[in-house]
Amino acid sequence: MGLATDLQGEVDEILRLDWNTRQGQVVPESGDVTLGNEAVTFDDAVVIYADLKSSTAMVDAYPWTFAAEAYKSFLLCAARAIRSENGDITACARTSALRSTPRSTPNGSTAEIPSRAR
Repeated sequence: MGLATDLQGEVDEILRLDWNTRQGQVVPESGDVTLGNEAVTFDDAVVIYADLKSSTAMVDAYPWTFAAEAYKSFLLCAARAIRSENGDITACARTSALRSTPRSTPNGSTAEIPSRAR
């Protein structure tokens, strides 16, 4: 079999299978996530996707040192904003993605990212 045939068969299998879901209270650790059709659902969850707009154009237009400083500053600020609201950073890729699913705050309420951090 060729690669295209193998991939098509695997994608067909993914689309055919039903999802096995369970109710969750804690975001799964990276090592606990598989490529199967297992899912954890939450009553309350927040996902943040933060992106450094025009980062490729910035690299082309400015010295690499400036771009590196901008990336570091962006990631620092985004991470601190998420953590300040008791969020968990579950993914980070240079300039493009931070994902957060907040835990309960100390008073038991669900944390929300304040407008100043959006």
